[in-house]
Amino acid sequence: MLGSDTELTFSELVVQVGDSIIYLISSVLEPPASVINTAVSDLRLSTFVASIYAASLDQNLSTAPAVSYLVPDNSAFTSLGLVMSYLLLPTSRTELRSVIQYHAIDELVYLDDFPIGGSRRYPTLAGAEIYLERPALNSSLTVHGPTIGGLPANGETRDAKVTEGDILTATGALHIVDQVELPPDLSISIAKLLRGAKANTMVDLVRAANMSWVLEGKEPPASFLDGSDAVELRALGLGGKKGKKNKRPKRRAPTDRAYTILCPTDKAFARLNLTYYFSNPFALSELVKLHIIPTNAFAPLSPDGRPIVLTDEIAYPTLLDINEGGDSKYGSVAFRRWGDDGWLVGIKSARGTNGESDSARIVAYGRATPSFLNGDDGSSTRLSASGGVLTIDSVLLPYQPGWLRRFGWIVALVVIGAAVSVCVGLLMWKMWKGKKVTYERLEGEED
Repeated sequence: MLGSDTELTFSELVVQVGDSIIYLISSVLEPPASVINTAVSDLRLSTFVASIYAASLDQNLSTAPAVSYLVPDNSAFTSLGLVMSYLLLPTSRTELRSVIQYHAIDELVYLDDFPIGGSRRYPTLAGAEIYLERPALNSSLTVHGPTIGGLPANGETRDAKVTEGDILTATGALHIVDQVELPPDLSISIAKLLRGAKANTMVDLVRAANMSWVLEGKEPPASFLDGSDAVELRALGLGGKKGKKNKRPKRRAPTDRAYTILCPTDKAFARLNLTYYFSNPFALSELVKLHIIPTNAFAPLSPDGRPIVLTDEIAYPTLLDINEGGDSKYGSVAFRRWGDDGWLVGIKSARGTNGESDSARIVAYGRATPSFLNGDDGSSTRLSASGGVLTIDSVLLPYQPGWLRRFGWIVALVVIGAAVSVCVGLLMWKMWKGKKVTYERLEGEED
């Protein structure tokens, strides 16, 4: 055995015995560990390990022979947001298994074995195929799922990149990637995202407002599209002017819209008098509509996994906005960057009269699985967004400007008009007084 201070030349490290060559080494070689033990030793992969145990796949993956694992790092799982929160629920174990197994290539492939100058598909333990591509010798090795009409079947607009590879395991190899690739047959709805957010109160409110179609991804009823639902509530004397004619524009066709829910946490709802809203259908409808953002379903998907594109000071109308068939001129919400990667959302043009009820902080997000629609000619395929959820830490209350803001301009006009009238009156009086002819006595004139 060689000590740590021993210095040997190359000729001394090699011993030839007949036709055999013996190489002297400084320590005992150990066989590679299982994929789980290998991942456990790397802190960047702790979420992957936790997911394996949550999916009850530890025994299967430890013994599956000749498997190459594409292991997402912790930040990749974090970027899934509410999708990951849903997958970790006990009731979602089957779907979590499919996600983990989709990252296991059912053959042994090292980095040098992957294609150069093209793409190749590989079978996975989930059954679906996954694609790896490397345009040139020194370019990045990328990973993506199958496509439909050239569009990603799982809705991921960005390919995952292999950041490190050829980590040996007892049954294959491990390659680290920077994004989780969801299986093409995995369907994440808004209802599932809300389950991941544990947003029971918001779900109850949406259902009580007869808007369950948002949760289920179905088309809205005709009464919602033409605005007659609000008119019916007014006719019952539950809000607004009774019998008021609806002159608002009709809402867009359902195939053009995707819906994103601003979902307050259950803790935020605990500060609200929910009994009032459940007993007042019109107020409930107004509250729920303020938390639902309709967007163009065919707009490009956000590359960061959020259901809508967020930029500083960007504004979106909600279903409460008068331009979306709602009742309020203050039905739009605006977003503002907060800190390094945080966001605030607030009612646009609100003046803070309701304090924290005018704005909230986004604490989590998740995007529903997009769908595919055929064009009118039956040949083209379009990727249609399905919306998602933005979890917020406060409930936004419908904004009503104060008395001064609503009628202050009238008061100002009256005051200005009165001031102008007084000034004009004084000016005319002075002019009249200046033109008045006075009688002056002549010298020597007697009375």
